[in-house]
Amino acid sequence: MESPLFTDHNSDNGESDPPIVTLKSGVNVEDLISGAEFEVNLDDIEKNGGDDMCQYDSSHIYKFYKEDFLDNDQNDDDDDENLTPFESMAAKMENLTEDGGVKKQTIRHGVGDVVPPGSNVTVHYNGYLEYADEPFDSSRLRQSPFCFDLGSGEALPGFNLAVASMRKKEHARFLIGPAYGLGEQGCPPRIPGNATCFYVIELLNFDDNGGASDYFSMPMSERNDAPFSLVLKAVRKTKQEAKSHFENKRYHPASSAYRKAVNILEHYHLRSDEEEGKQKQILLQLYTNLALCCLKLGHCGKVIQNANEALNIEPNSAKALYFKGKALRQQGEFDRAKVEMMKALALSPKSKEIVEELQLIDRNNELFHLEEKKLYQRMFGQKVEENADFDVVYRRCVPTIHDLNSPLCHISDCADENESSKVVADEISKIFHEKLKMFVNDSELMEIPFSTASFTPQELDSLEAIARSLGLLVLRKQQGRIIHIRVCKHNQSA
Repeated sequence: MESPLFTDHNSDNGESDPPIVTLKSGVNVEDLISGAEFEVNLDDIEKNGGDDMCQYDSSHIYKFYKEDFLDNDQNDDDDDENLTPFESMAAKMENLTEDGGVKKQTIRHGVGDVVPPGSNVTVHYNGYLEYADEPFDSSRLRQSPFCFDLGSGEALPGFNLAVASMRKKEHARFLIGPAYGLGEQGCPPRIPGNATCFYVIELLNFDDNGGASDYFSMPMSERNDAPFSLVLKAVRKTKQEAKSHFENKRYHPASSAYRKAVNILEHYHLRSDEEEGKQKQILLQLYTNLALCCLKLGHCGKVIQNANEALNIEPNSAKALYFKGKALRQQGEFDRAKVEMMKALALSPKSKEIVEELQLIDRNNELFHLEEKKLYQRMFGQKVEENADFDVVYRRCVPTIHDLNSPLCHISDCADENESSKVVADEISKIFHEKLKMFVNDSELMEIPFSTASFTPQELDSLEAIARSLGLLVLRKQQGRIIHIRVCKHNQSA
C-alpha cells in the first residue's frame, strides 16, 4: 500500500507509480522518525533525471500550484511582507497540536462527523516544501488516491493527525513540522532535514472499519479463529481499496484486491448458518466484480471462471450471466454467448446493455458465417447452403486420406488428386488468413476457437504460422485424438 513519501514500486500487479524516492530496502516510518538509517538507490535517481524524478505535465503542476498557493495569497496583508511564505500561512491557521507542530486551515468544509479513529480513509493530497514551485509528492499527479488506516503507522504522524481532524469531502491546508514529519534526517535528496512540509489534503471518503488492521496484523494461523465481525471489517477495507483502484482504471490491482477479499472469506471457518449466508452474499458481489475486472483486462477465460463461481452461488444473477455471455462472444463462441445472454435478458428484460449485447452477438455471428460461406463457395466452386455445417461441407468437398486409399480411387487419378490437394491447401490458407485478419480488426473479439476435426496436421501448422505472422498467440490443446486450437490476442493469454 502507498503512503506519502514512500511508495511500493514493485507490486505484483506489474504496474508502478512514478518514483518519488527509491530505497534499496524497505523502512518503517516509525523507525525512520526515531533515527533509522537507510540507503537511497542512486542509480534510480540518475536514471529518472536526478532531482526531477517525477516528470509530469507542467500545466497540471501549475494548476495544482495555483490552487494550493496562489489562491491563498489573494488576501495577504502588507504586514506579511517580512514573513516567509510558511510563516504567512501559519498566521492564518489553527493549531492541531499544543506545540503548533501541525497547523490547519480549512478551504472547504466537509459533511457529517469527524472521521472516527481507526477508519480506513481515502484522500488526495499535494505535498510541498517552502519556496518550491512543484510538489515533492502528489497523489493527484499520480491520479491515484491514497488509502490507509488512521493510526496504523502507514502515514507520517503529522499526516495522520491532519486527516484525523477532517470530515468527508473536506478540503484543507496543513503545515507539518519536522517533529511530526521526517525529523532531523529528512529524506534526501527530495526532503532536507528539519523540513516543514505544506500539504493540501482532500478527504474523499472513509470507512469506519476500525479493527481491520488488527486482523491483518494477526498471524495467518490465528485469522480463522478471529470473530466474524472482524473478518467482515477486513473484507470491507479490501473491497474499498479494490473499488478505488477500479474507479481509477487500475484494473490489475483492483482484481488483486478483490481476489484477496475472496480468499479471506473462503478460508474462514464459518460457525453458523447466519455467517454462511452473509459469506455467500459478499462472495457473490466479489466474484461478479472480479469478472468485470477481468473483462476490462481482456482475460475472457477468467471472466467465465469468476462468473461461474458467482452463478454457483446465485444461478439467477443477471450480471454474472451478462459478463459470461460477453466473454464468450469475445472468444468467438457466439452460440454459447447467446444462450447465456438470453438467460440474462429473461431475468432483466429492460436492460439496454443486454439487448445491445445480443444484437452484437447476432451481427458477429452473421458476419463470420457470411464470410465463411463466401470463402467455401469460392474454394469449392459450388453453392453452400444458408445454414450449412462447415465441417460437413469440408468433409464433403475435400478428399481425406481414407478416400484416397479407397479401391474406388484409381492409380491414374493420383496425380490429379495431388494437384487438387495443393490447390485446396492454398485455398485453406487463404481462408485462415482472411478469417484471422477479420479477427485482428475486430476490437471486441479477444480470441477465436477453431474446429480441427476436419484439418490435417499440415493445415493446422499453416494456421499457426499465419496467426503468428499477424502477431497472434496460438494455444493448442490435445484431448485424446482431438486437437483444440484457440487463437488469441496477446493480452488474452490468461
